[in-house]
Amino acid sequence: MSSDQTLRDLYSNTRGSVTSPRKLYFRRLPFNYTELEHRRPIRIFFTNPAKKDEQREVQLYVKKSSTVAEFLDEVKQWIPSVCSENGSQQLRLIEVTLSSQINSLPFHLNIWSNRSCMDELENCSNRYYHLEEISNDEIDLEKDSELIPVAHYTKENIIQINIQKFFPFLLKVIHNESFGDVKQRLQTKMGLVNREFEKYRFSIFNGSKVISRCDDNMGKINVNELKLVQSICWLGLELPSISNPRKTRKSLFSEKPIRIN
Repeated sequence: MSSDQTLRDLYSNTRGSVTSPRKLYFRRLPFNYTELEHRRPIRIFFTNPAKKDEQREVQLYVKKSSTVAEFLDEVKQWIPSVCSENGSQQLRLIEVTLSSQINSLPFHLNIWSNRSCMDELENCSNRYYHLEEISNDEIDLEKDSELIPVAHYTKENIIQINIQKFFPFLLKVIHNESFGDVKQRLQTKMGLVNREFEKYRFSIFNGSKVISRCDDNMGKINVNELKLVQSICWLGLELPSISNPRKTRKSLFSEKPIRIN
């Protein structure tokens, strides 16, 4: 609708009585509406920086000609809560592509460069975008440190990534640190209490294959090995399902058909 049109023009091609009740819904835009033709809508997840399992999906209008860095600066003005009060105030844009192929990497995670153009982002059914604040200890990584993707998954016939529980994110790991230390840093980043965090099982994957179980807190992280499979290595969090004892318990009595003559 152009600025020289009137509200009556909205109903010029509609059927029904002119006196029938009508409803108009308005949405406040964080920019001048005349810029809409130079922007494109894109759906993006963003997470509560203090609690990873609190997330929501929003539709934002991005300038077609803007870079990722310019877009992130706009987002911080539109949604101040995307950054924590004592955080780094620096954001990164993550792209996650889900895969359902058997015996392959169940998802691909890509960090968009701040110099990339936002018009390159594609809206696909299996592709999702996420904004997350960079942790203070992840801004300048040491040589013995590495960022590893973390994702919640379920497994029946194949491994499936569950982005409804929480969106895949990046976690810093340090060479030769224990699995217990990794879990402690992970719990802090996820913002979960002990009772919730202890329900998860942890495994390091190479694609769809488990290369290390993290149940033993004394196990060590080998960053050199992780770097060899960096593009397909990830930390999986599984929430085991509790079976119903009524369905799994076998009957104590055997049943046999009886023939009555």
